[in-house]
Amino acid sequence: MNEKKRHNHAADEALVLALAEGLKHAEAGRRAGVSASTVQRRLRDPAFVEDVSRARAAIVAGVRGALTATSARAVQVLNELLDAKSPTVRLGAARGVLDYFLKFQTIEGLAERVEQLERKRYSLEHLPDEVLNRMYRDAVAREVRAGRFPLPRPNTNGLLPARRAAPGMDMKASGGQIEP
Repeated sequence: MNEKKRHNHAADEALVLALAEGLKHAEAGRRAGVSASTVQRRLRDPAFVEDVSRARAAIVAGVRGALTATSARAVQVLNELLDAKSPTVRLGAARGVLDYFLKFQTIEGLAERVEQLERKRYSLEHLPDEVLNRMYRDAVAREVRAGRFPLPRPNTNGLLPARRAAPGMDMKASGGQIEP
């Protein structure tokens, strides 16, 4: 029995690694020496899925480290190419520097914005419901006052008006679709 558990443990480790590397389920199962149904069964186990996620994160961290280490050399090469005799080479290097710089700036800006939103979401999650409801009502009222969130007003008989087409549009009798 211990031998079987060791085999399952070894197969699980191989399966985790294969899935973390991005192999399809069938190929990962073949590499780990398990059936497709075993792969599906293991993927229903949250602890196993977490192991796959951790292994994938470790692989990504290793790749990120390697890219970080070599990126300094790549920047140095681009810097050297900026001084090349050929105008075409200099232009290509300049475009490369600017392109990568702008991409880096965009990613950094997005990462910062996501972090801000996550902090804001976390702080909102811990507010009492009555505070959240008041904040929502205030936000809707601001949008209505600004004309960005028009609410239908009841008619004199207290009923909401029927759907109307925008100026220059006619409503089709069939299905209430709008056509120009």
